[in-house]
Amino acid sequence: MPSVMITGANRGLGLEFVQQYAADGWTVLAFCRDPATADNLNAEAAKADGRITVDALDVTDFAAIDAVAAKYAGRPVDVLINNAGIIGPVRADIARQSFGTMDYDAWDRVLRTNTQAPFKVTEAFFDNVLQGDQKKVAVISSTVGSNVEMQAPVFAYAAAKAGVTKAFTTLAQVLRDKGVTVMVFCPGHVKTDMGGEGAGVERSIPSPECANSSRRGRSKSPASSNATTATPSRSKPCPRSRSSTITSATFSTTPIGRNCRTIAP
Repeated sequence: MPSVMITGANRGLGLEFVQQYAADGWTVLAFCRDPATADNLNAEAAKADGRITVDALDVTDFAAIDAVAAKYAGRPVDVLINNAGIIGPVRADIARQSFGTMDYDAWDRVLRTNTQAPFKVTEAFFDNVLQGDQKKVAVISSTVGSNVEMQAPVFAYAAAKAGVTKAFTTLAQVLRDKGVTVMVFCPGHVKTDMGGEGAGVERSIPSPECANSSRRGRSKSPASSNATTATPSRSKPCPRSRSSTITSATFSTTPIGRNCRTIAP
């Protein structure tokens, strides 16, 4: 059966990924900072007949990432989802992420969590991805970091998401010859602990379809080495599908889950 690894798996989108992949019969490696307090995640694991493994991983602790990767050496990962992230100071503390009153220590934490950590996790678990059949790496970004869509003046979060989008778009080109597909997604403003109840997108989108628009130009897909694609191209399977022919750098602007539409970054 296919396998997926998910960081930040104890709540929000991460927990939803765990639930949906497990329901579809995948083997799930679910990481979070403190499994002892991850009641919902542990409940999912308890009813999954051993297909969900829950383990501790603080993605800001790079030595710990290396240690956990060594623990799981030799275990194939078809899809690696870098989901863990933070928004930084918001709401009552928004001044700490605003011009003139910036908290630079907080900015450092946001950058380390949202930009550097996904790259480090991908480096550390890259051999696992190469051992998988699908060889896919995904990172959750945001159009808040887009140069053409200024949604909110949350400088630390926006800069971190802009950075991770650029890093993984570049990584897609670097890893293409190794047959690895790299994907960058924006889930939209989702009703999670981070997004808040005022968000306009529900966490679960129960559609089996996924319409994809790939990067401009030609690129090879791990699922079909002779495939060439141009934007737009629609009605392809979601990234978790065995037969997905999604190309090596995509950017989603709609809700993550069973329904995801991607466009070129």
